[in-house]
Amino acid sequence: MTVGLRRTFWMFWGELTGVMLVSVCSLAGAATIMLRSPEIFSILKLAGDAWLICPGLQLCRQRGRKLRSFLGKKGGCTLLNRISGVLLAVVGVWLMLS
Repeated sequence: MTVGLRRTFWMFWGELTGVMLVSVCSLAGAATIMLRSPEIFSILKLAGDAWLICPGLQLCRQRGRKLRSFLGKKGGCTLLNRISGVLLAVVGVWLMLS
């Protein structure tokens, strides 16, 4: 909150509006692609799953370096980093199998 409450408020509403707009457009586009060519939809879905799995595996391998510098701690972030990496990779695999 170093930029002030008003700027944070407008930034929040701008972010919320942007995410909502992208969600509606992507749902409409995904439905169109799914109905017209299911093969392309499957390829896009697998690409999205890989996009989740790769950062998850990278988080597991970093051993908490970035998280430690972000939180300003000296230690104890390795387990938290691995947990978040595994969860991200599991979500990617789960979406791939659904």
